[in-house]
Amino acid sequence: MKRFLPGQAAAPGLFLALLALALLLRVANGALGSLALDDFHSLHHARAADLASFFRVLVQDNHPPLHFLLVRAARALFGEQAWALRLPALLAGLGALAFVWRIGARLACARA
Repeated sequence: MKRFLPGQAAAPGLFLALLALALLLRVANGALGSLALDDFHSLHHARAADLASFFRVLVQDNHPPLHFLLVRAARALFGEQAWALRLPALLAGLGALAFVWRIGARLACARA
């Protein structure tokens, strides 16, 4: 059985297949599942009237604000549909997969 390392020719196809699988699983999970407590918590912060009140409330919260800012932007662009509220997490997950793949490719090239 031939082994493929991230730096070899088959790697782009394998990476795209993994990315497609990750996207499919995340979209299926988001589409089939209803909103959960975390989604409502994010929506609560995203519904702040303005950025001043948004940050004023977050000072009392123990969560970092970047996710809530991204959910706020997605809500402003696409509304309050479940997929729109989950879009920032979906994109972050795909970005994390690409980042980890890149690290793996560098480590594999360093060992070769």
